[in-house]
Amino acid sequence: TDADVSIKAPEYATRGSNVEVSWSDSINPMDLIVIVPADTKEGEYKGGNQAFRVRSKSSNTLRAPDATGLYEIRYLLDQGKKTLASQPIEVTDTEVTLTLSDSIIRAGDTLDVSWSEAVNNMDLIVIVPMGTAENKYSGGSQSFRVRNKTSNSLKTPEQTGLYEVRYLLDQGKVMMASETVEVVDADAPLDDGAGLKAPEQASPGETINVSWTRNAEGDERIALAEAEQPDFSWISADKVEDGQSLELTLPDEAATYEIRYLDISNREVLGRTIIKVE
Repeated sequence: TDADVSIKAPEYATRGSNVEVSWSDSINPMDLIVIVPADTKEGEYKGGNQAFRVRSKSSNTLRAPDATGLYEIRYLLDQGKKTLASQPIEVTDTEVTLTLSDSIIRAGDTLDVSWSEAVNNMDLIVIVPMGTAENKYSGGSQSFRVRNKTSNSLKTPEQTGLYEVRYLLDQGKVMMASETVEVVDADAPLDDGAGLKAPEQASPGETINVSWTRNAEGDERIALAEAEQPDFSWISADKVEDGQSLELTLPDEAATYEIRYLDISNREVLGRTIIKVE
């Protein structure tokens, strides 16, 4: 005789999240619950965390795919992989935001990271060199699972340069959010009394206000440079004279730049701040 099996699952799920599924009856403990694209042929499915055997249970969790769209959760007989029941589900996107304790930090220091939500407790926070492929990262102290937290710490690399802190879905290692951080020498000054302030983000060609609290002594300048330029080279440099602010016009090219307070006379960087032009 034929079997009457029904499935219960949510109508919507965030990509990469765990989806609770229940079913009315187990025909055979080797039968399968799977999640597949809506137009998948009968009997076809992927393994891994997008399928499981029903065993003696009546509920379990599947991992939602990393691509948004229409899917089906199906109960498949192990014998012949015939679909006995199905439930449509739409996999949707979500917005995750990252916040870093610093935009410039010394090599080997601890960087505090927080995120707006955990899509899945197996998702990852990683720090990688700028330009690294989306699904590549190192382990150890430069990555961790989000678990059920919304904040944790990473150790910054020993190599100086521009890095990205990324939130990666465990499913497919899809990047959901990223923030830029510059790693400088372990003994480099971050703000040695300049009190330098500027916006963190601006548009190409925009004019911004840069301010500082230091009273200039000798040849001191506010320099605009590409983030990886040597400390005493620049795109433009305005001499600090009267006042403690100036209007600075940014380049037309979208990129990550650095504004520096330079003491030219003593060859010292007294302050620096990153600005994203995009």
